Amino acid sequence: MAKTPDFGPGDLGRLFTQRHAEAVRDLGRFNLAVFGKTGAGKSTLINAVFGHEVAATGTGPPITAGLQFHEHPDGILGLYDSQGFETGHGGDAVLAGLEHIVTASRSEPVERQIHAAWYLVRWSDRRFEDA
Repeated sequence: MAKTPDFGPGDLGRLFTQRHAEAVRDLGRFNLAVFGKTGAGKSTLINAVFGHEVAATGTGPPITAGLQFHEHPDGILGLYDSQGFETGHGGDAVLAGLEHIVTASRSEPVERQIHAAWYLVRWSDRRFEDA
């Protein structure tokens, strides 16, 4: 029968720190693409993740143009902030650009690939739209 390891005060924290350091060493930087409609809060979310303003925000006309890359100062997180898109108003071009970056990143070292994507929905939208 396998023995359950004994953990003393602080052991769990040290184990977590050790495993986290190993994961960072093996992966390098984790890259996340954030996209959604204009005004959904993509840049605001990115600023919240970083804890300070790295992406310009505003109300009214779109602020972000194309895809902007932001790297966290500790180097373990990279975020792609995308231009907002609306059905029939450049959304296809934004999605094509994102698809190109994701596809092109597959041939790069793992720390330069896009590992996940978040799609933001405005809180006031009652439902998803048809594709």
